Amino acid sequence: CGSSEGKVTTAIRPAPPLPRGVDVAPGHAAKLSTITIPASGLAPSSTVAIGFGPGTFDYQIIDNGRTDEAGRLSATIQLPNWAKQGKEYVIVVGPTDGPAVAVSDPIIVAAPGASLKVRGQYVDLGLDCPALRSGSGKVYALQLPMMLTFAPGTPIEAKGTIAPSPLCASATTIVIERIS
Repeated sequence: CGSSEGKVTTAIRPAPPLPRGVDVAPGHAAKLSTITIPASGLAPSSTVAIGFGPGTFDYQIIDNGRTDEAGRLSATIQLPNWAKQGKEYVIVVGPTDGPAVAVSDPIIVAAPGASLKVRGQYVDLGLDCPALRSGSGKVYALQLPMMLTFAPGTPIEAKGTIAPSPLCASATTIVIERIS
């Protein structure tokens, strides 16, 4: 986990999952873009470290913020230059002198119109919203060129581009070019 010196280490033993206390919508952002993240469930009136990386225990501190008296944080961060296009990352928040205590759902580094390939399982979100849940748990809505149906849990690979606006709720939508 990140330390107060900004070093990155990798956990050597399994740790319990962190609570989802950091919100990121719509679930994708271009490299070097800025995003606003609200977080909750943190220590009141304290300075916190904000980390970004491929995993809950594998991240770099990219900024600091200050919580309000209710333990809420609203911070605007810039995605780092080293973030790779098309990869999933999480944002973590915690005390500056300790491990992360809250984590976001995975976000993907990609701008609308960017090409993307995702593997996962078909899920039905209802309301005519076909979707894919990736191995990391991120849900992508699928904008299909024709009506295709899959049984829930069917392994699929979707290739396409990120839609400029979500098809279902706040899920990142992939305009499908190929699905198998």
